[in-house]
Amino acid sequence: MDWPTAAVLIALLIAITAIVTTMIAARNGKS
Repeated sequence: MDWPTAAVLIALLIAITAIVTTMIAARNGKS
């Protein structure tokens, strides 16, 4: 596995995790 590929995958995982966390926080805040 190349370093650039690993960096992109890690960045995507962080972005997805941040989006999911934001969605969960928004749902909890509304209820």
